Amino acid sequence: MSTTRNYKVYSAKYLVRPKEGSPFTVPANPPKFHTEIYNNGILSAFLTRNSYDEAVDEGEKYVRSHNEHSKRDGE
Repeated sequence: MSTTRNYKVYSAKYLVRPKEGSPFTVPANPPKFHTEIYNNGILSAFLTRNSYDEAVDEGEKYVRSHNEHSKRDGE
């Protein structure tokens, strides 16, 4: 059975809920980045990193480690 692994990176935001008016979002300050890691379309990990490059690196490591295991296991 084949396993699909992928990830998504995006900028962190805060949800502000004022006493009056509609809720809104503001970017995190200092900037942070989230990495959502998926296994067969199901969210399996949620990470927060200090830079975009760190967040992408975490996602790439996850996908790369799966590909290496697949090659060894003969998938």
